[in-house]
Amino acid sequence: MKKITLLAMMVSLLVIFNACETLNKFPTNTSGGIFSLNGNWKLVSTTDNNAQVGTIVTVSPAIASAFVKSIENNTYCYRANDEAWRLVSSLSNGGFSISSLASACSNSAVYKAGEITILTNNQIRINTKTLNDFALVQEWSRVIK
Repeated sequence: MKKITLLAMMVSLLVIFNACETLNKFPTNTSGGIFSLNGNWKLVSTTDNNAQVGTIVTVSPAIASAFVKSIENNTYCYRANDEAWRLVSSLSNGGFSISSLASACSNSAVYKAGEITILTNNQIRINTKTLNDFALVQEWSRVIK
């Protein structure tokens, strides 16, 4: 009886640990419960000739995406409500992985893999690629009303 109870406990622990690992891989817009991307973010600088600078995206609670709220310097054909960042997922280092909208021209959305680094509670940096696979670094500031 003790062996069966011990075996059942071991199986239960494996299931619990496996579930935690699975939960950690779900897309999320929060990092360890400490930092959240929720809110509005404004692009303040970029390494591609100020393309899209001034554009604002919105991240809503429990949604692993950011949607275009307003557009400035629209080099890449963004439209209101386009999904600018998708598949946002927290990383073990405290940042996030994302797919970033590189272009919405030609009636086709093209996304590039990227990573968000948290600079401060109100400032982030995105490292990604342009449509032509050149390095792209963007800095975003939280819009505080």
